[in-house]
Amino acid sequence: MAVRAETLNLRWFCGRAMRAPTFFAECETGIVRMESEILKIIGAAVLVTVLAFIFKELKKEYASVIIIAGGIFITLWALGQVFPVINYLRELTGSGGIAEYFNIILKVLGISFLVQIGADICRDLGEESIASKVEFAGKAVILALVLPVLKSVIDMGFSLLR
Repeated sequence: MAVRAETLNLRWFCGRAMRAPTFFAECETGIVRMESEILKIIGAAVLVTVLAFIFKELKKEYASVIIIAGGIFITLWALGQVFPVINYLRELTGSGGIAEYFNIILKVLGISFLVQIGADICRDLGEESIASKVEFAGKAVILALVLPVLKSVIDMGFSLLR
């Protein structure tokens, strides 16, 4: 019975996600497929890499622009794939008391993704020191976001000891 419930939940999830642009295929069978989408992204990444390699020899400035544009394209594609999943998880946690913690987790994930992308762009352009400072700033922001959660965990621990 539990397997059937999971299958039904997956079918419900797929039905909800189908409203997003071509997120899932074959949802009626409960199979989540993204092979064709990931192959398109891999093809685009290889194309961007080859173009950047060619333009590094001709004009180095163009290679940097090509790399950044390719990175933005792949990032936007990935965000389009993640949003339906995030919305589904928000619906699951919205009814419980963990919605506040889930929102903090989402913010931390978003910040970490953005920091990683920013640092990678800096590294691609040869600025390692700027990339490390971007990562440090991201860690500081994440620490500030997590402090309320840490405080509530410590408070729960002390309440259990009493």
